[in-house]
Amino acid sequence: MKHSILLTIACTLFVSCATTALHVRSEYYGRNNLASCEVDTPDPKKTSDQFGQRLIISWQVPYETFRQTPCAIILQVRLNNGEETIHTIPLKTASGTMFYPIFGADYTQKGGLQSYFASLESAGKSIAISHHKLWAVKLTHNQ
Repeated sequence: MKHSILLTIACTLFVSCATTALHVRSEYYGRNNLASCEVDTPDPKKTSDQFGQRLIISWQVPYETFRQTPCAIILQVRLNNGEETIHTIPLKTASGTMFYPIFGADYTQKGGLQSYFASLESAGKSIAISHHKLWAVKLTHNQ
Protein backbone atom coordinates (compact mmCIF):
# COMPACT_ATOMS: atom_id res chain seq x y z
CA MET A 1 0.00 0.00 0.00
CA LYS A 2 2.77 2.44 0.94
CA HIS A 3 4.63 1.68 -2.28
CA SER A 4 1.60 2.46 -4.46
CA ILE A 5 1.06 5.79 -2.68
CA LEU A 6 4.72 6.72 -3.09
CA LEU A 7 4.64 5.69 -6.75
CA THR A 8 1.53 7.81 -7.34
CA ILE A 9 3.13 10.85 -5.68
CA ALA A 10 6.38 10.37 -7.61
CA CYS A 11 4.53 10.08 -10.94
CA THR A 12 2.46 13.16 -10.18
CA LEU A 13 5.56 15.21 -9.35
CA PHE A 14 7.40 13.94 -12.42
CA VAL A 15 4.53 14.77 -14.77
CA SER A 16 3.81 18.16 -13.21
CA CYS A 17 7.46 19.23 -13.41
CA ALA A 18 7.54 18.53 -17.16
CA THR A 19 4.46 20.59 -17.99
CA THR A 20 4.55 23.93 -19.78
CA ALA A 21 1.82 26.31 -18.71
CA LEU A 22 0.88 29.97 -19.02
CA HIS A 23 -2.17 31.41 -17.27
CA VAL A 24 -3.23 35.04 -17.33
CA ARG A 25 -6.26 36.62 -15.74
CA SER A 26 -7.34 40.19 -15.11
CA GLU A 27 -8.82 41.73 -12.01
CA TYR A 28 -9.79 45.10 -10.66
CA TYR A 29 -7.50 46.26 -7.87
CA GLY A 30 -8.65 48.91 -5.42
CA ARG A 31 -8.16 50.14 -1.88
CA ASN A 32 -10.50 47.42 -0.62
CA ASN A 33 -7.90 44.82 -1.68
CA LEU A 34 -5.45 46.15 0.93
CA ALA A 35 -5.18 44.17 4.15
CA SER A 36 -5.13 47.46 6.04
CA CYS A 37 -8.72 48.11 4.89
CA GLU A 38 -9.84 44.76 6.26
CA VAL A 39 -8.42 45.43 9.72
CA ASP A 40 -8.87 49.24 9.57
CA THR A 41 -5.25 50.21 10.24
CA PRO A 42 -3.33 53.23 8.91
CA ASP A 43 -1.64 52.63 5.57
CA PRO A 44 -0.03 55.21 3.24
CA LYS A 45 -1.02 53.01 0.28
CA LYS A 46 -4.67 53.93 0.93
CA THR A 47 -4.01 57.41 -0.53
CA SER A 48 -1.92 56.13 -3.45
CA ASP A 49 -3.07 56.25 -7.07
CA GLN A 50 -1.80 52.72 -7.65
CA PHE A 51 -5.25 51.28 -8.24
CA GLY A 52 -7.16 50.21 -11.31
CA GLN A 53 -6.68 46.85 -12.98
CA ARG A 54 -3.90 44.29 -13.12
CA LEU A 55 -3.01 41.13 -14.94
CA ILE A 56 -1.95 38.14 -12.87
CA ILE A 57 0.49 36.08 -14.95
CA SER A 58 1.55 32.58 -13.86
CA TRP A 59 3.94 30.34 -15.77
CA GLN A 60 5.65 26.99 -15.54
CA VAL A 61 8.44 25.83 -17.84
CA PRO A 62 10.11 22.41 -17.60
CA TYR A 63 13.39 22.88 -15.75
CA GLU A 64 15.48 21.41 -18.59
CA THR A 65 13.95 23.82 -21.10
CA PHE A 66 14.49 26.76 -18.75
CA ARG A 67 18.08 25.73 -18.06
CA GLN A 68 19.01 25.26 -21.73
CA THR A 69 17.43 28.32 -23.38
CA PRO A 70 16.41 31.84 -22.35
CA CYS A 71 12.67 32.11 -21.67
CA ALA A 72 10.45 35.19 -21.75
CA ILE A 73 6.82 36.23 -21.79
CA ILE A 74 5.81 38.49 -24.66
CA LEU A 75 2.79 40.46 -23.44
CA GLN A 76 0.57 42.53 -25.71
CA VAL A 77 -1.86 44.79 -23.85
CA ARG A 78 -4.65 46.67 -25.62
CA LEU A 79 -6.32 49.52 -23.71
CA ASN A 80 -9.87 50.76 -24.24
CA ASN A 81 -8.68 53.85 -26.12
CA GLY A 82 -7.09 51.57 -28.78
CA GLU A 83 -3.52 52.03 -27.58
CA GLU A 84 -1.48 48.83 -27.67
CA THR A 85 1.82 48.07 -25.97
CA ILE A 86 4.15 45.09 -26.25
CA HIS A 87 6.41 44.07 -23.36
CA THR A 88 9.13 41.44 -23.25
CA ILE A 89 9.47 40.02 -19.75
CA PRO A 90 12.58 37.83 -19.32
CA LEU A 91 11.97 34.99 -16.87
CA LYS A 92 14.39 34.50 -13.99
CA THR A 93 12.71 31.35 -12.65
CA ALA A 94 11.21 28.26 -14.28
CA SER A 95 7.87 28.92 -12.59
CA GLY A 96 6.26 31.82 -10.84
CA THR A 97 3.60 34.50 -10.71
CA MET A 98 3.82 38.22 -11.41
CA PHE A 99 1.51 41.21 -11.63
CA TYR A 100 1.26 43.61 -14.57
CA PRO A 101 -0.41 46.84 -13.37
CA ILE A 102 -2.79 48.98 -15.40
CA PHE A 103 -2.89 51.96 -13.06
CA GLY A 104 -2.89 55.74 -13.20
CA ALA A 105 -3.51 57.32 -16.61
CA ASP A 106 -3.67 53.91 -18.31
CA TYR A 107 -6.75 53.23 -16.20
CA THR A 108 -8.35 56.62 -15.60
CA GLN A 109 -7.68 58.41 -18.91
CA LYS A 110 -7.16 55.55 -21.38
CA GLY A 111 -10.05 53.45 -20.10
CA GLY A 112 -8.19 50.48 -18.66
CA LEU A 113 -7.77 47.03 -20.13
CA GLN A 114 -9.61 46.01 -23.27
CA SER A 115 -7.76 42.72 -23.95
CA TYR A 116 -4.39 40.98 -23.82
CA PHE A 117 -2.34 38.30 -25.55
CA ALA A 118 0.57 36.56 -23.83
CA SER A 119 3.08 34.16 -25.34
CA LEU A 120 5.58 32.12 -23.32
CA GLU A 121 8.67 31.81 -25.46
CA SER A 122 11.77 29.67 -25.28
CA ALA A 123 14.64 30.32 -27.69
CA GLY A 124 12.36 32.65 -29.68
CA LYS A 125 9.62 30.04 -30.20
CA SER A 126 6.19 30.13 -28.58
CA ILE A 127 5.63 27.17 -26.26
CA ALA A 128 2.39 28.35 -24.61
CA ILE A 129 -0.14 31.16 -25.07
CA SER A 130 -2.94 32.77 -23.11
CA HIS A 131 -5.29 35.49 -24.30
CA HIS A 132 -8.32 37.49 -23.23
CA LYS A 133 -11.62 36.25 -24.64
CA LEU A 134 -12.03 39.52 -26.57
CA TRP A 135 -8.53 39.45 -28.12
CA ALA A 136 -8.63 39.86 -31.89
CA VAL A 137 -5.79 40.23 -34.37
CA LYS A 138 -5.79 43.70 -35.91
CA LEU A 139 -5.75 43.68 -39.71
CA THR A 140 -4.00 46.40 -41.66
CA HIS A 141 -5.22 47.80 -44.97
CA ASN A 142 -2.41 45.95 -46.80
CA GLN A 143 -3.70 42.51 -45.76
